[in-house]
Amino acid sequence: MDIGTDFTRKRLERAARTAALALLIVAASLCAAFASERDVTLQINGKTLEFSEYLGIPYINNDNRTMVPVRLPMETYGCEVTWNQDLQRVSVKKDGRTVDLFIGRPVIYVDGLAKPIDTSPVLENSRTYLPIRAVFEAFDASVEWDAATYTVSVFSPDYEASSQASPGALTGPDQTQSGQTTPAGIVTSSAIAPLHSTKTVEYKWSTGWGRSARRWTYTAELSDELYDYYRSRPRGIYSDEDYIPYLTDSYDDGQMARLAVCFDEAQETYGMTEFEKIELMIAFVQSLEYVADEEWTQDYDEYPKYPYETLYDGCGDCEDTSVLLAAMLREAGYGCALIFFPDHMAVGIAGGDGIYGTYYRSGGYKYFYVETTSPGWGIGEVPDEYAGMDAWLYVVEPE
Repeated sequence: MDIGTDFTRKRLERAARTAALALLIVAASLCAAFASERDVTLQINGKTLEFSEYLGIPYINNDNRTMVPVRLPMETYGCEVTWNQDLQRVSVKKDGRTVDLFIGRPVIYVDGLAKPIDTSPVLENSRTYLPIRAVFEAFDASVEWDAATYTVSVFSPDYEASSQASPGALTGPDQTQSGQTTPAGIVTSSAIAPLHSTKTVEYKWSTGWGRSARRWTYTAELSDELYDYYRSRPRGIYSDEDYIPYLTDSYDDGQMARLAVCFDEAQETYGMTEFEKIELMIAFVQSLEYVADEEWTQDYDEYPKYPYETLYDGCGDCEDTSVLLAAMLREAGYGCALIFFPDHMAVGIAGGDGIYGTYYRSGGYKYFYVETTSPGWGIGEVPDEYAGMDAWLYVVEPE
């Protein structure tokens, strides 16, 4: 079964339904078309950019997304812009970060890691137009939209820091806000007052080697009631697709969001690239103890866990840790897939030309292999027993 093709088919079906509805509602379509022809103003750090027919004119596309000709705004922001005609790829670089987009593909590659977006870059009148929010946010800018004036305002992190106070800002990579020192590499959960009984879980793991090694700690307050709720849910795996509801269940969205925030804060605090943040997330999951189903329960031959259960228990088998990592990547906005072998499961991370190693193709995209059952496995590294073996992929739809 070609899951990538099926995923693409569903997207096309949704697009076809949207197009049919637009044809039926003629008046609304005319209003939308009229609105999209209004001039869009773009400001970067308070400076209004001047566009022309030669440079290209920003506009609102049919997906209600602001599209801008790439070169003027990105070079104003301090980026280097290059175009590859053969690959139909535009590359934008700044401060060691590379963002790639391809004409006609609804995905953005940040340091080689793929993130789905809801509209595609286009070529119009020999100009490359990109969805402005996705590109600028990839460079840590904040983007605001004023519907009354059709104005897009972009602010760089440095501009925001200089123009206003930043409540709760970190005082340094080795200090708390109170000024007391903490071990380098600590990741802490957002402070949320528990409403019911909770269990404090502390996870410890390491990244790097030798002098570059860093120890990390993540502490979370996990609800006993939510854990009991998941434990009471019936289990049943009759096909590989039956794992998907475990990954997408919404009751643990709060914890997945808090976990994503912690890794975002670690990236900002320690100046990590997108790739390094992904490696940190992978190392966290790999640090969980491997425990086979038969050691965990006598009632099921196959006992799949929800991500919340795996976090609460601090352990699981290959299916449990793969589902957890895929849920984390989905929450963080990265493209991913579950990789199935007859007796094993792993995760695939959508990536581009900047990532190397073993990958599987589905729907025109590369999904690089990630082993979750033990520490030390890098992106694209496959255990010998699965090297060269055919696998079945289930592409995880973004939120």
